[in-house]
Amino acid sequence: MTEQRPPEPFARAVLDRTPRQQWLEDLALADAELLIRSSTAFVTERHLTVEEIKPTEVGLCLVPGRVSGVGEPFGIGEITVTRSVVRVHDELGVGYVLGRDPLKSRAVAVVDALLQGRWSDAVAESVLAPCRVERRKRLSEQQRWVEPTTVEFETMVRAEG
Repeated sequence: MTEQRPPEPFARAVLDRTPRQQWLEDLALADAELLIRSSTAFVTERHLTVEEIKPTEVGLCLVPGRVSGVGEPFGIGEITVTRSVVRVHDELGVGYVLGRDPLKSRAVAVVDALLQGRWSDAVAESVLAPCRVERRKRLSEQQRWVEPTTVEFETMVRAEG
């Protein structure tokens, strides 16, 4: 059986991420409490004004899939997402998170705006880095719990003739 590979555009899209795409992913997957607490502290300490460009809203997004992972695309179903758009100083930030979490969505948008402006280094150090560390810690804990349940199968080849 030949190995099925994803179409070339898909492979490039996953591998060629911009720094902004990466930090938006990290923020969306971050622990909500940690993200909200650290972003609020950052904004409060510097007396920054956060302007809501679009009201935070909850909606649905269609989840795409492909037949056998590489075939024709189709809609698997819908997921709930929360979206926020804010402006901090002169930078526009967006936040999309899975589920119904307007506070986390707004925090993602605020940090996204801050990471694009003059506070990028300070925000990366005080907000983004702890969120990444916490996420790695959570993933490693999940892996530790899942690992003992892993089942390995051996395939026996039937002799012909």
